[in-house]
Amino acid sequence: MIMNGQSAIVLVAKSATLIFSMAVVSGCGGGGGGSSAADTPNTTSISGTADKGIIAGGTVTAYPVVNGLVERANPLGSDTTDVNGEYVIAIPDSYNGEPLVLEITTDGSAMMKCDLPSGCGVSASGPIAFGDDYALTDPSFVLQAMIPSALSSAVAVNITPLTNIAAALAQEILSSDLEASQIALANSQVADRF
Repeated sequence: MIMNGQSAIVLVAKSATLIFSMAVVSGCGGGGGGSSAADTPNTTSISGTADKGIIAGGTVTAYPVVNGLVERANPLGSDTTDVNGEYVIAIPDSYNGEPLVLEITTDGSAMMKCDLPSGCGVSASGPIAFGDDYALTDPSFVLQAMIPSALSSAVAVNITPLTNIAAALAQEILSSDLEASQIALANSQVADRF
């Protein structure tokens, strides 16, 4: 991709704004009690909603990105989405700030709420209308989100079709050298279109 100087400056400014916004949002969270930092472990919690139509019973897993590659063999944690599609993953203290991929999958037992006005096909019991829940049985179903890092105590990350597009774009930009700046750039490029 070739850019003129002005386009590059705008792109850098938008990326910086996105990173700053993510830091501000990530920093929002519970107020403080009376304990000192020495008394409380610095635990990171990532929470959000899996939504392509609410996905209940899906597995959300957090993977680190190390040296540009997603470390699937070393997940940092996982959780099962509740009836509202919400999850919370406690990231271990060993996490040191590398970019993360959050991925939702299903073992065939997850349910998804139909989000298409025209319906979502037909099941054994009949047509699946808008708003109906149906079994998400496709074992290849995956949605992703990526974040440059999660160093705050509470980080909110929703996993949606748009975050999936941004994650795919980030992974395509630097398939062998994925860095936090490319993730922020990909998230910004998708956000700018909507």
